[in-house]
Amino acid sequence: MKKVSRSKKIVLAVVISFFVIVISLSFGSKRIYTEVEINASEEQVWAIISDLESYSEWNPFMKEAQGKLNVGEKLLMKLQNGSLKLDPFEPSLLQVKPGMEINWIGRVANIPKIFDGNHHLVIQRLSDDRVKFIQYEDFDGIVVSLTNMFYQTLFKDTREGFIKMNDALKAKAEGAKTD
Repeated sequence: MKKVSRSKKIVLAVVISFFVIVISLSFGSKRIYTEVEINASEEQVWAIISDLESYSEWNPFMKEAQGKLNVGEKLLMKLQNGSLKLDPFEPSLLQVKPGMEINWIGRVANIPKIFDGNHHLVIQRLSDDRVKFIQYEDFDGIVVSLTNMFYQTLFKDTREGFIKMNDALKAKAEGAKTD
């Protein structure tokens, strides 16, 4: 059996690393988007999603949430659905538009561009007593494309978690309306 020289091994490792980085940077984004129509007002839906302390009572995806809804603040959260389990998870708030949107960014090890998730909870008014709740997340970073190639279950489970949360929010908001 022919021995490969040390220098050839180093060159091969560098070439492989280069291609992994190029692929990761080229295809390192993914969006998960969900929405649900809710028979409730913007104020009712906002009251539920902005009450972080009550998430443990109704939210099957974001099992716990603590913090103040002020731009720049860190939240303390516990997320779980299928293969996805983040405990603790400490995203930073980017936007808070009362009655309309909560937006945060979460990062692996709080290091930018490795695996970032820019998460949005959006309320769109359809009528006085009907809204569209949109939940989406833009994932970005070096590890995102590798996750998309080799571990798609993570994104599938995340999407299912969004849907479960949306359905639970709808049930809570519509149930609160009839009380």
